[in-house]
Amino acid sequence: VNVCVSAGRAAWEFLLDADSATDECSVFGAAAKPLHSRCYNSSPSLWMRRAYNGVLYCRGRQLPSSRTMSKIHPGDVVRCELDMDEGTLRFAVNGEAQDGGFDGIEGEVYPCAGSY
Repeated sequence: VNVCVSAGRAAWEFLLDADSATDECSVFGAAAKPLHSRCYNSSPSLWMRRAYNGVLYCRGRQLPSSRTMSKIHPGDVVRCELDMDEGTLRFAVNGEAQDGGFDGIEGEVYPCAGSY
């Protein structure tokens, strides 16, 4: 989706239609332009949540394991809720809000999903 959010609130959803049931290879979150790298674990342009293990990656660095979320499986719907006034990105899976997420987000942000 090539629509940026720079103020207010926005939300988007992804359906993980197909992936390996026990070895998920998808990531969900947001991106800033320019996209320096497509690698979720090293790009300074991405805020991503890994489906396989729930680990969060903030602008190229892995967040502490205390911030890890639940796994995401094929058939799950991932909702990303961005609040640019607060600078936060929060997640829900299948309608259930998840604890944690990202803080300190600013600038122009775009919905983003990927696979590896």
